[in-house]
Amino acid sequence: MQERQRRSFTEEYKRQAAELVVSSGRSITSVGKELGLRDSVLRRWVEKLRQEPAGAGSGGAAPHDASDADAGGPGCRDRPAARGE
Repeated sequence: MQERQRRSFTEEYKRQAAELVVSSGRSITSVGKELGLRDSVLRRWVEKLRQEPAGAGSGGAAPHDASDADAGGPGCRDRPAARGE
């Protein structure tokens, strides 16, 4: 059986995905399906965003967070982005 490869995301991508949930008023499930992310991963990112003090700017890439290994989407670093993404 083939082993699932871990994926990692930039802090910018995580923030943008979480902001999409918060600003659009859509559910985590809806946004997660659109982005190819598991609910649990996106929920963790949204909770982190909501806990940040107001005005906290988005930073650049941060060290890999192994807890995000099962997520997916265009911000994933383990595969090239498809054309048009």
